[in-house]
Amino acid sequence: MVLLRSSMPRLGALRRQLLAESFPEEWEAWLASHVAHYSLLNSGEKARLRDAARIMIAEKSWQGCDGLKVTDLMKLTIAAQAALLLLGLDHDYFSHVLSVALFPSRFETPAEYGQERGGSALGRAVDYGTVFLSWDTALTEARDPSNGHNLVIHEFAHQLDFLDGYTNGTPVLRGREQTQQWQQVMQGAFQRLRRSLQLGQKTFLGSYAATNLAEFFSVASERFFCCPAGLRQNHPELFDVLATYYGVNPSLWFEAKRTGIPPPIPSSAEVKVTTRPQRPLGPFQESDFIDLACAYCGQPASFLNSDVGKLKQCPHCVQSMLIPERGQAVQRIPFPIRTGRLMLRRLQSADAGDLANFLSDSALLRYLPWRPMSLEEVEDWITEESRVAFPKPEECCYFAIETHEHARVVGVVSFWFSPKQFNLAGFEIIIHPNWQRRGYATEAIRALLALAFAGLRARRVAVECDARNVAAQHLLIKSGMRKESELIQDRFLKGEWVNTVGFALLKQEFGESIELAKRRSAQSEPG
Repeated sequence: MVLLRSSMPRLGALRRQLLAESFPEEWEAWLASHVAHYSLLNSGEKARLRDAARIMIAEKSWQGCDGLKVTDLMKLTIAAQAALLLLGLDHDYFSHVLSVALFPSRFETPAEYGQERGGSALGRAVDYGTVFLSWDTALTEARDPSNGHNLVIHEFAHQLDFLDGYTNGTPVLRGREQTQQWQQVMQGAFQRLRRSLQLGQKTFLGSYAATNLAEFFSVASERFFCCPAGLRQNHPELFDVLATYYGVNPSLWFEAKRTGIPPPIPSSAEVKVTTRPQRPLGPFQESDFIDLACAYCGQPASFLNSDVGKLKQCPHCVQSMLIPERGQAVQRIPFPIRTGRLMLRRLQSADAGDLANFLSDSALLRYLPWRPMSLEEVEDWITEESRVAFPKPEECCYFAIETHEHARVVGVVSFWFSPKQFNLAGFEIIIHPNWQRRGYATEAIRALLALAFAGLRARRVAVECDARNVAAQHLLIKSGMRKESELIQDRFLKGEWVNTVGFALLKQEFGESIELAKRRSAQSEPG
């Protein structure tokens, strides 16, 4: 950490020094003649593109493959096209892209990358790694964007998608409202594209965009920057959300240069969008889709058969739902959770005082990897957590535990669900000391187990506990969970090595455990 922090000012100084140098005239001439977009930009946009390109050229490792010798002008061609995506964004020059590998033309995919091992490709993006590109394709599409393709934009759009840790076609957005609008428009357009392909209709975006939402975002980004008029006419809402995200309007570039390079954009009916020979999708059949009505908004939606049992969002209202078997009704995710005495719900700004009242207590947090928080820190935390959708697989969400009788927040829960990792769920719970020994923790845990097993169809719930926290172990057993392991000095927590006790419960054990827990509760004092 010390090295990282001390290197940041030096990195900024090096960038300022680099940008203080004059831009080579040869490079300026090359951009004007070989990167069609450059001539469309105003002076301010050209300056930002030149700066971003120079920094990427300097900071990335550039590799030539299959005998290709990479020159500075080749680097400039790639970096300038990638910089188009950054013109209206807050960014760090694709700092997570460590290297760019150029092949003369189509190449065999390196065996250690991607799912198509050994297959040929024109490009490939690797999270926190390398962008692989075919040089002849990148140069051809830099010179003429009129067919709607741009390999560099496509692969670097994937890199923007990677920034939040997920490859799902949703880059880092600026707030809840933008996120909701994005998901509603993108998923709706994606579903309509799939259905059009199923019906054998010609589409503006092409079949490759229907591979998944990640490819949909990258292909839509290509059309946005290369055929903005066609995208705006065929998919106006999609154009608008991309313009809001990227912070630029490429249609203005082309309108201002109708007689220059590249040639004028034809109408959507005349736009010819060719399809790259990459992973073509076979034709969809009616039987490949499940048609259903959203349990929240009632609007119709279509999902592939392979989505059965998965958590998906409605393209209209963006609520999450588990896709049922064909012919079965969609069930709502039971949230917020209401029990006899409690409600488990998302955090709200009004909760800050109640939460800070106990999350500032270092003694309460001594067995947990939490640090005490001030009121201001709790307020910032709630603001940050409000941007996380629930239920969203792989994301940790936090719930307030509120009592019906007192309308007070008496505890907090962290909950996560990982359908990709064996349908596993887990949680952590903290109760205010003044509200302990009233049965609230037991009641909340049983509600969480019901959410995991009945609501999210989890196969297994696993919870870890500091071995010194004997009260928490008794609580988990009382709630119906099974102690199954103890790891010796496996965690370094607050200055010392500690043991971790593991508790778990399988779905088939859930019903029986609830009955057993009720019998135990009746025989003991509330805890």
